[in-house]
Amino acid sequence: MAMPALALFPMQIAVIALCARLAARAGRPLLQPAVVGEMIVGILLGPSLLGLLWPSGEAALFPSESLHWLGLAGQAGLVVHMLGVGLETRGEVFRRQARGAAAVSLAGLIAPFVLGAILAGTLHGDAVLFGPGVGRTTACLFLGAAMSITAFPVLARIIADRGLTGSPLGTLVLSAGALDDLVAWVVVSALVWKFKAEATLLLGAAFALGLVLPRGGFVDRLRARVEPVTAHWLLPIYFVCSGLNTRLGLLDGPRPWAVFLLILAAASAGKAGACWLAARAGGRAPAEAAAIGALMNARGLMELVILNMGLAHGLITPTLFTMMALMAVATTFAASPLYELTRRLKV
Repeated sequence: MAMPALALFPMQIAVIALCARLAARAGRPLLQPAVVGEMIVGILLGPSLLGLLWPSGEAALFPSESLHWLGLAGQAGLVVHMLGVGLETRGEVFRRQARGAAAVSLAGLIAPFVLGAILAGTLHGDAVLFGPGVGRTTACLFLGAAMSITAFPVLARIIADRGLTGSPLGTLVLSAGALDDLVAWVVVSALVWKFKAEATLLLGAAFALGLVLPRGGFVDRLRARVEPVTAHWLLPIYFVCSGLNTRLGLLDGPRPWAVFLLILAAASAGKAGACWLAARAGGRAPAEAAAIGALMNARGLMELVILNMGLAHGLITPTLFTMMALMAVATTFAASPLYELTRRLKV
């Protein structure tokens, strides 16, 4: 007999939290922040691995009737997380390197957006990738926005792990990443206005609230109590919900994998390449410019938020969702090792 959805919920949370912590520990020697392990665990617990190796196990652990409660928990964790991201985004970060950060941020937004839009225009009409009735302009705007995002929270953790907090390089990258996130939320808000996605409006409101709340005192004490619960228990649920929508089996031939590689190349060249050029034009040394490009190419959570919104509203199919989710994991995974490579080789 199947276990009731609410009774199964504590077991699901325990399994997700345990796997996320194991993945975070396994990722440390590979220079990965915990969020990368959580993204990968989300995929592995879904149909791409667990469902492939043990279909009955995945069906028993994540029955369809339980996904509503998991989704609510993941959304709650995401809202609290975005509030924390807003609290982390401080005005002085922008002011320190505003000019250089703006140039890097704009280059890293415009180039991948244009490449994503061109790619969407080329692929538009393919029912395997875009939903029925999705216009060419909408497809171009969505894919361009999804490719141009940088993950500010992931960047902050990578920079802290690499000991770059407060350094000129770390400050520049954080400033550019924060600007990217602000612009990304403007794009998300525009899409939300069209599709009336109340949950995503709530995320934008949480981020904005975090920006304006005063630091110190009660706010910092509350954040210290809530953030560990969110990071260790609630946010990994969101990654698993995304992983349940990621189906590697849909990439079942040379063409889907070729399209994925094209997406990965366009996203990486647009973001990392453009940020490198902007940094070099701003007078940065080659090694520092390469490090900026490598770090800015991380995407992470924000990417999945937009992808889930697009999937839920029929803009993209599960196949394109899978391709874009893999791109987000790959670029985020590569950011920290590539930074270390540029530092050691002095490219």
